Amino acid sequence: MNINRNINRIEVFDFDGALISTPLPDDGKIQWIVKTGLEWPHKGWWDKKESLNREVFDMNVVQEVIEAYNKVKDDDSTLKVMLTGRVKSLSNDVELILSDNNLVFDEYHYNGGDVLNSKIIIVEDLVKRYNKVKNVVLYDDRVEHVTEFKKWSSKLTNIGIGFSIKLIEK
Repeated sequence: MNINRNINRIEVFDFDGALISTPLPDDGKIQWIVKTGLEWPHKGWWDKKESLNREVFDMNVVQEVIEAYNKVKDDDSTLKVMLTGRVKSLSNDVELILSDNNLVFDEYHYNGGDVLNSKIIIVEDLVKRYNKVKNVVLYDDRVEHVTEFKKWSSKLTNIGIGFSIKLIEK
């Protein structure tokens, strides 16, 4: 990233269900059985490499979010951030899927614990590091996250930073 950029806007894109239509655990486990002939080998889902296996699952871009990404992808005044609840150990898998869809970000952030709190802490850090930011836009598919982000956003608006969040409906 060009360190001389004058960043005044941050656009934050969630991975699962916002940028990429990844399978949810219940449907994904059924698809896994159908395609592999094997039972799902884990208790969990979101922290498992197999849940991002493109030979088993179709993972298409979410067109609405890609259109928003395309509007800012070449804007040097906008910091493009991918922020996911996926764990850091899956970064190579996540970033390969993004790269294969020509989605390149200035920063990639992964879950550091509780997903919602982790996302809030990361956005707060971004705003501190890029102190000329006037607007923050988030794209997320989880209704409960959108509701909590809206409550939290008063912290930004109180210091003169505009905030909006786009709920991506499935």
